[in-house]
Amino acid sequence: MKRIERLFLGVLFVASVMSGQLQPGGLALSTAFGEDSNVGGAYALSENKRVNFGVGFHSASPDSGASRTAFAVQTGMWFYRPAVENVSTFYGGSVEFRSSTGARRVGDLGLSANVGVEYSLSRRFAVGTYMGLTFRFGDTSADGNKGYSVGTARMGVFLTWWFA
Repeated sequence: MKRIERLFLGVLFVASVMSGQLQPGGLALSTAFGEDSNVGGAYALSENKRVNFGVGFHSASPDSGASRTAFAVQTGMWFYRPAVENVSTFYGGSVEFRSSTGARRVGDLGLSANVGVEYSLSRRFAVGTYMGLTFRFGDTSADGNKGYSVGTARMGVFLTWWFA
């Protein structure tokens, strides 16, 4: 009897680990909320590699000063560690081009290193959080001077819906 119980517990553990892993060839819609909110997609290259694509847009009209709009396009890759109890950790990086208009038009390019954790609620839906360090170069200052900046960025929460 103990052998059957161990087998049953082993099957339950393997099933919970498997449900939290990427399926090669899988496609997903994703959205991120936080410092650089966006909507996009993901593609599972393998059980531990995910390619992300995102497009972000926001507009602000302050009480004083010029209105401002920003547009960003981002792509990157995350490398996942094996899931335990439907929780996966990951690390990776991304490249982002950002353009904004206001008093003047500026654009910059950013390179980010990210770490995060993702919880799979089901085989089709996951929620996670991430943070990272970004190096930006181009029009990085408010007065329009060329330069670079380094700082924490890419902090937020993301949702992923796998449909294929």
